[in-house]
Amino acid sequence: MAAIYAQNDAANEIWDSPAGQDLELIATSIEPSIDNNDSEILNLAGICSIREFAGIGTVPWGTRTLDPNESEQRYIAIARTLRWIDASIEAGMAFTASADNNATTWNQILSDAQAFIFDLYSRGAFPMNFRAAMIY
Repeated sequence: MAAIYAQNDAANEIWDSPAGQDLELIATSIEPSIDNNDSEILNLAGICSIREFAGIGTVPWGTRTLDPNESEQRYIAIARTLRWIDASIEAGMAFTASADNNATTWNQILSDAQAFIFDLYSRGAFPMNFRAAMIY
């Protein structure tokens, strides 16, 4: 699955869900085979399945985390994106450790953070169901 995530990140963006018909796994078969009923039971337990579909192949089906809460962070793409944004902003603000605490520094922080978030927005990082999770 780590390779599927890397493949998906390279083809799309980190906020794109790493599951579905576009991400075929190379496998000869899955045992036991998972049908819609099995998949629903697994989904309710927070377990994502790997499924075989005629004409499509073997694909990861679902991108939930094991977060038991009904929060948006129960989805892998959202949880990964939030962590990535946090780490990116932290890395981008490393200069502040040795900067003067003055208006110039604060204006630079605000400008850099706004530009970063606006760039992500422009690239489609914040679909409607993702925006609610950003307020935490």
